[in-house]
Amino acid sequence: MLGAVVTGVMGAAPLGEDGVLIVHEPDYSAGSFGRRFTRPELTAAFSEEGWQVPEDDAIELHAIDPESDADALRLPGYYAVLRRRPMR
Repeated sequence: MLGAVVTGVMGAAPLGEDGVLIVHEPDYSAGSFGRRFTRPELTAAFSEEGWQVPEDDAIELHAIDPESDADALRLPGYYAVLRRRPMR
């Protein structure tokens, strides 16, 4: 998912010069995917030269299985608010 966001944001620049992007990702290391997304991964995907990060933190995501009547799954995750730095 993050790869598609990064490609779309960086390739097509849909946010414009003053755009804001909110990223949220599950903490896959808590399950079976073996991957964690936190500030270092965010910085690797969104350069400090191009993006400010006014806020980021761990969160609890709620996921709904559309094929089940079960309650929402509560998953550990991470979110960040990113703002494009002005182009010079």
